[in-house]
Formats: sequence, structure tokens, C-alpha cells
Amino acid sequence: MRCSDGYDRHAVASAALDIILQSVEPGIEGIRTKTIADGKSKPSGFVLLFVPASNKSPRRSKVDWRFYVHIASGTLPMEFFQIEERFGRRPLPRLSLVIEVSNMMMDPPGHDGGVIRRLDFGLRNDGRGIAKFPGLRFRRSHAMRLDNFGIDGNMGFGLPSRPSEPEWIVIRGGVDDVIYPGETRRIGKLIQTAVHKGDRGIPPTLAPGQLATGFTQAERLLVCEALDLEYEISAEGTATHSAVHALAQDEFRLTVAVR
Repeated sequence: MRCSDGYDRHAVASAALDIILQSVEPGIEGIRTKTIADGKSKPSGFVLLFVPASNKSPRRSKVDWRFYVHIASGTLPMEFFQIEERFGRRPLPRLSLVIEVSNMMMDPPGHDGGVIRRLDFGLRNDGRGIAKFPGLRFRRSHAMRLDNFGIDGNMGFGLPSRPSEPEWIVIRGGVDDVIYPGETRRIGKLIQTAVHKGDRGIPPTLAPGQLATGFTQAERLLVCEALDLEYEISAEGTATHSAVHALAQDEFRLTVAVR
């Protein structure tokens, strides 16, 4: 603001701070002022006011007890729904991870081979609000990867898979991806590779001539080891939730021919 001749810029700065103090509830912290002289000897000049942004609840005017919002170059009274939203009274979503083992099986041809464990995963909304921009990410491990064939085996995902840094698998919804209260959204599958733990000789079950010369039958033990799966869940208007899902060990026994 400009202080005309006859007005002391320092007095104007002090008066402006008093007006803000007496007219706004609750008080604003962190206001700073700066005065700029208009001439070498004149008390008039300019007063700069810096009002910091705040993530706290809105403030109201003590003059008319209304809440205001700054839009473009104007200031307008807030509507009821805007006040309700600023105070966090709108129902919020409450997302949780849903994960279960679908099967253990031989990796299909064209993949890495061996035995794998498939894990279906998704998000469930147990809150009363709609989950907007829902997100989920898993920390990668050497034994775990995302199944690129999706939840339906046809490259379909319940929420889009996003590019990310190497140590994370990221799933995040856009503006049209919402999870309604009471809904469980199946998203995709994770794949864990089994580890070969050894072979045990067993009596032959094949008829003579069906087993190549020099080979015997054995039972091969493959194990998907226990794993602590780190993950994070996020949605608009809620704090990011970090947790660990403990996966139990699974075994797969396979009859093989060995020398």
C-alpha cells in the first residue's frame, strides 16, 4: 500500500497489523512488513505486507463473522460446502490392502520358467467417503515382480500401472479412477519366484521304458519363502499410509527325472 504525504509509513504498517489482529479469527502467524521510503526525508512511502499461506483451518472475519476465499483478483464469501470441506468434515475414505494367494504353478512358456506364486491384490474402501486419486506402491524385492498380464490375464489392471524408480512398483489412479465406499477394487497380480531347496529320491512311478536310461525319479521341493512386503496407500485428502504385509512360506513339490 502507498502512504500519501502526511502519513508516516511506519505508523501505517503498525496500524495495518492492528487491523489484522483485531479483525481476523484465529490470528495469523508469520505476517511480515516492510516499509519503503518515498524520498530521502519524507515519512511517507510504501508499506509491504506478507501474509503466509496456511494449511490449517480457515479463518473468519470478526466484522461480519463470515469466511472468505480469494478467487482470481477478488474475495468472495465461502459457501457452506467449502467451509465444511476446509474443516475436514466431509466423509473420508479409508483404504486398506487386500492381498491373497491365487495359486502356485509352473511359469508359462516364454517367461522365466520355474515355479511361481501368484498373489491377487487390490484396495478396499471401508470409509464413508469416495477415494479419489487412489494410489498403491510396493517396494520391489529380488523375488517379487508385477504380473504384466494384469488381473484378468489380458493386460487389464483395476488401476493404471505407472512408471517409477527401480525400487518401487507403482499403481496410481487418475481423475476418473475412484473407489466408492464399501467397494473392493481388484487391481492386479504380483509374482514371486520359488527357490529350489533340493531333490529327494522316490520309488519310480513310470512304467519300464518310459524313463530314459540313466535317469531316476525324484521329488523336487520348491519354496516361495516368507516375505515382508512393504507398501504405501494414498488418496486425495488422506495421509499416506505405510505398512508391511507378511506373506507366509509356500511349498511346491514336483516329480522330476534326474541323473
